[in-house]
Amino acid sequence: GAVGDTNTNISNSDNNSYIGNIDDNGSSSSPGPIRAAFEALTSGIVMTWGAGHFGQLGHGSELINCSEPTVVEKLLPRHVCGPVVHVAAGVLNSAAIVATSSTSTRAFMFGANRRGQCGTDGGTCNALSHPEPLQDVRHPESGLSVNFVRMSLGRLHGVGLTDSGEVYTWGSGTHGRLGHGDSVSAGAAKLGKGVRPPRRVESLKNVTIIQVTAGDG
Repeated sequence: GAVGDTNTNISNSDNNSYIGNIDDNGSSSSPGPIRAAFEALTSGIVMTWGAGHFGQLGHGSELINCSEPTVVEKLLPRHVCGPVVHVAAGVLNSAAIVATSSTSTRAFMFGANRRGQCGTDGGTCNALSHPEPLQDVRHPESGLSVNFVRMSLGRLHGVGLTDSGEVYTWGSGTHGRLGHGDSVSAGAAKLGKGVRPPRRVESLKNVTIIQVTAGDG
């Protein structure tokens, strides 16, 4: 189906991160544990405010804390080739999904990245103060680019839901939080980094998932 459905209700996950789509009434927000908050307007413009010591507000290293909603310039439609249709605020990092067409999306991440929880190209920076594209993810069977429609962020990992109902995870896999099995997680941990790029959770590939939530454990 088409991406960018703006009629989805906004909700808070159990780990107090904000996950929501833009609604028809204007904007919505919810403060997280570190007082970082999002506001997504119907025009697809994102504003953030609160504490941003790890870059999770997306305004760059010059503007760390914001006492009032401030437009994230790097996520303006003219810079990312489309409107933002979904945002997720974790404890230490943030995500935005952009509808680049009626059937495709592109995800952007910013904030803490010490364990690869931003899933971006390069992946060596401990923190990203501006939104950066999530690594291009290819479907294991078709080889086509994966379109994310929902995300949820934990302290050290991320979970993404695709338009086909599949789940991908990335970042730190300790304690089994990514769902890829011990060998994958142990290999990444031995190298001192998390799983990247996002990998499909194989045990869920034959199940159509409708929502995802990343805990903080």
